[in-house]
Amino acid sequence: CVLLMYSTTAFCCLNAGMQSLCAAAIFPERVRNIVSISACLMTHPGGIAFRQLQRESIMADPNWNKGDYYDGLYPTEGLRLARQAGTITYRSGPEWQTRFGRSRTTNQLKIGENFEIEKYIRHQGSKWASKGGID
Repeated sequence: CVLLMYSTTAFCCLNAGMQSLCAAAIFPERVRNIVSISACLMTHPGGIAFRQLQRESIMADPNWNKGDYYDGLYPTEGLRLARQAGTITYRSGPEWQTRFGRSRTTNQLKIGENFEIEKYIRHQGSKWASKGGID
């Protein structure tokens, strides 16, 4: 969370810490104070790599349209895949192990449908993409 103070008004930007810090640096006259809670100073190479994968997932969707969705379809398939990749990065390996382990959804072999974690990742991607990538 980043708390931005614009004159006497405060705004809390959740899940956008680095963007908020960047906006404050670009437009310092619009920001009086910043309280940054858990926004990092710089992105690590692993984060850069995952974001590149997420961008390419969206750009590879036939409905990408260079980011212009006002008069067309959203790139829902690309958004779904990008969110799945993002969701994987939000948790640590031990947390995934504790939460899901190797719990199965079925005893039959179904690609992408064998484990609870696969079901969860698919759900998160579909839920986010159905909103057009907006939380």
